[in-house]
Amino acid sequence: MIPGRPDRVRIRDREMTERPEKARGRRLTAILEAMEDGIYVVSGDFFLEFMNKSMVRDFGKGVGKNCYRVINGLDDVCPWCRAGEVFSGKTVRWEHHVSRTGKTYGLTELPLTNTDGSVSNSRFSVVLPQADEKA
Repeated sequence: MIPGRPDRVRIRDREMTERPEKARGRRLTAILEAMEDGIYVVSGDFFLEFMNKSMVRDFGKGVGKNCYRVINGLDDVCPWCRAGEVFSGKTVRWEHHVSRTGKTYGLTELPLTNTDGSVSNSRFSVVLPQADEKA
């Protein structure tokens, strides 16, 4: 403890506990960015929160924009959207053809969970080009 500066010790202690978590976050982001398959996270109100490099390559920069606009070029929520199932806690596996890219993708979409185990208002999606379309 620094004499006359108890807040300085508390700040230092908090910094020491935050560093490993920030490092894990950076490492996880690096892993997701290194994947050749597409990864994205969408909020409950259909805004893209994260897109890895593969998604950006195929669909352009879209973080902060609506998923239906960036991925499918639509002006409203996709009629085939499976978000309701995902936000109810289900993992959904399905195929979807994207006219913009001319490719059919296999998707695995799952809800993100909060630290208390409850279902978050965001969904995590893995996008795989179909086997016959992989380069």
